[in-house]
Amino acid sequence: MFKEEEHPRDNDGKFTGKNGSGKSGYDSRNELGTIKNATKKTLTKRVVKVNMDADIQKQLSASKSQKERQKIAYRYIMDNLCGKYATQDGREVTISSVGADKITHKDIEVKLRVSPHLAEFIKAGELESVKDVEHKKFEKFAYYKVSFRLGEDTYTGLLNVGIRQDGSSTLYDLNPFNKQ
Repeated sequence: MFKEEEHPRDNDGKFTGKNGSGKSGYDSRNELGTIKNATKKTLTKRVVKVNMDADIQKQLSASKSQKERQKIAYRYIMDNLCGKYATQDGREVTISSVGADKITHKDIEVKLRVSPHLAEFIKAGELESVKDVEHKKFEKFAYYKVSFRLGEDTYTGLLNVGIRQDGSSTLYDLNPFNKQ
């Protein structure tokens, strides 16, 4: 049984050595760079609320064609979200043109509406599984369960993160959506 008092932590909640040195001698990361001992109890379940009053949402509503909606969502991602974000299990995920293109490739309203919140999805997602794949860019995909509220409706979906041979991770897609 795990006894908290036998495992000192620093002010940030990270394990330290018994003398408080910051070195515990224990590495809980697996070969994919994720924490292998993380349990659902240690993860914080969050429902991301999509702000339908935001300017981007108004632009999407006012657009006259599917191509225009796709272009608006893609530009928003590229101009505002490109960067690296940490998942709850310790993986660092990059948002780049790879995911922006895949997510906005088709005129799927829910995907376009939630695209401004992709960074929040990465931070809030719960790791469901990691699978080996045959893909030209990635050798594995990690799937993170996300929950979000769009208007009065709550949805769940899977955030698809591509993992390269060097261990780096990139947001790839968001699918499927199940209305709760």
